[in-house]
Amino acid sequence: MLNKLTIRTKMMMMIVITIFIVSSIGLWESITSIHTVSDHNIKAFKKNAFKHAKGELKNYVSLAYEMVESYHARVGKNAFFTKEEMQKEAIEALKHLKFGDKGYFWVLKNDSTMLMHANKPQLDSKNISKVQDSSGRFIYQEMIDESKSHQEGVFLEFYKEKVLYEAYVKEFKDWHWIISSSISLEDIENVVHEMREDEKKDVEEIVITALLISLTTLVILSLLLNFLLGKIIIKPLRNFQVGLLDFFQYLNNEKKEAALLKDTANDEIGHMAKLVNENITLIKKNKNMDNAVIEEARVVIGKVNVGLFNERIKEKSSSPEINLLTGEINDMIDKSLKDLTVLSNALLALGNADYAYEIPRIKGLTGLTASLLSGTKATQSTINDVIALIDNSNKRLSYSAQDLSDSSIELSNSSTKQAAALEETAAAIEEVTSTIQQSSQNATKMKEFAQNITNSSKEGVELANKTSSSMEELSKEVTTIKDAITVIDQIAFQTNILSLNAAVEAATAGEAGKGFAVVAQEVRNLASRSAEAANEIKALVESANSKAIEGKKVSSLMIEGFSELNENIHTTIKLIDDVANASEEQSDAMIQINDTINSLDQATQHNASLSNNISTMAKSTQDLTAQLQVVIDRTTFDAESKRRVCDSEKIFDFARIKTDHIALKNDSFALCEKGKQITVKKLLRVN
Repeated sequence: MLNKLTIRTKMMMMIVITIFIVSSIGLWESITSIHTVSDHNIKAFKKNAFKHAKGELKNYVSLAYEMVESYHARVGKNAFFTKEEMQKEAIEALKHLKFGDKGYFWVLKNDSTMLMHANKPQLDSKNISKVQDSSGRFIYQEMIDESKSHQEGVFLEFYKEKVLYEAYVKEFKDWHWIISSSISLEDIENVVHEMREDEKKDVEEIVITALLISLTTLVILSLLLNFLLGKIIIKPLRNFQVGLLDFFQYLNNEKKEAALLKDTANDEIGHMAKLVNENITLIKKNKNMDNAVIEEARVVIGKVNVGLFNERIKEKSSSPEINLLTGEINDMIDKSLKDLTVLSNALLALGNADYAYEIPRIKGLTGLTASLLSGTKATQSTINDVIALIDNSNKRLSYSAQDLSDSSIELSNSSTKQAAALEETAAAIEEVTSTIQQSSQNATKMKEFAQNITNSSKEGVELANKTSSSMEELSKEVTTIKDAITVIDQIAFQTNILSLNAAVEAATAGEAGKGFAVVAQEVRNLASRSAEAANEIKALVESANSKAIEGKKVSSLMIEGFSELNENIHTTIKLIDDVANASEEQSDAMIQINDTINSLDQATQHNASLSNNISTMAKSTQDLTAQLQVVIDRTTFDAESKRRVCDSEKIFDFARIKTDHIALKNDSFALCEKGKQITVKKLLRVN
């Protein structure tokens, strides 16, 4: 920031700052002295005020003590006054005793009891050992304890509502009373505070007055110094500045001539102007010589830029460095001419298809020129490898073309034979396909017949089930008939018994019972015949029942036979389905085989056509290889290349490695500068 200011401003700032510092020091000393004196006076006032207040407090407490002492003296002289009455009157007198605007008394007993408190009657007759002031002290108990150890009385400080108070306590031993009072020190502190405020106001007035005086003095001195600086220093410096700027414009080629500075003064600025004038004269002379060298260098470098290396810089400069530079430029032109001549000869040889030309090695060559020479060598090496590879490949291609021509003829003959064989195979496959299709149709018919047998088997099962049901019902009916015959047999038996009884009764009756006996005999005969008939029917029924059971067993066997037959039919149908499906699959497969053979037949015919084309192409390839060999024979290349080339990919990979290395050096050399350190980040740039 200070660099942007003028010399006048800087000098004015130094003078103003000096005046300001001196004035500030004087003002600070005055203020410090005032503060010291005022602080001493305030402290002395505060000390005297405290001493006076404490003296008054002690006098008031001593007066109260003497009052209590006078009441105590009455107890012994007048029998009409008891101790209790005098103590009561003394308490009342102290309660109404005041001093100043706020002064009052309180009386403690040495057993920590408050006998009387003129300002807080609620504490009367209460134990005050645990009462604390604002700072947390047990102030009343402390008063009792301190009065016991100080017979003449003692001063104590305590806080009430954060206000400092000074108390004086004194023990009246005859009654064990502690008479106490206090005064507030707040009034004294307020007076001290007012004194300090007055002091601040006085100091502020002094500071303002001093500042006004200092500013006035500063302005006057600044104006005077500004005028003197402009006359004595600034104007000569400005003239010196104008002369220097004119000289710098000459150095920067903004002006053709530089005027000399005014150097008539005999002071430091005048001496500086004389020295500058001497250097202006010398520099003008040297600059003219340098300009001549630069002009000639510009012409020579212009010719070098367009490729002409036949001229050199001959002018001399007054500067050894410029002369050294012109010498280096001339050496650079000579070296570049030599290097480019070598490179030109190599390129001419390559242009004449002389790829075996030996490019000489240039000692000490580096940088971009070395990369150019290395690139030319890499190009020559790659061309040699490619030509050698083409030569080898062309010869192998020539042999392969002949083999290809012979193979195409054999392929044509083989394709013709294969086409005839495929035609015979296709005819045989068509016959097999027809047979398989006939078998598939027969299997379908067998499946239909088996399905009909299945239906008939199902009907037989249903009829067998119905027969079994009928036999079951017949068995039940026969059982019912058998039961009925048994009942008839029993009835015949009972009837026979009744007829016997009737015959016995008829015999007993005599003549009167003969007719009844005849009837009884007939009934007996009927019962016997009925029993015989019932036995015959029963035998028939039992025979029918056994036949029905046997018929039911036969029906069950028929059902089982039909079930087994049905399972066998299902198995047969499944086998027929498998045969039919296999026949269909074989038919489809044979159709596909037939299609494939047809495709092979077409492909074989196409191959025969292609073999003719290949034969034609082989002949054309032989012609092309012959032409290419003529071109290769017109070139000259390194014989070693034919022994080292085997993989075309490796040729170009190695060429890429060489060129990438050259490019890496070019990139690194492009970053090289004097005093700058560079680091190669990528060592390889090939895949």
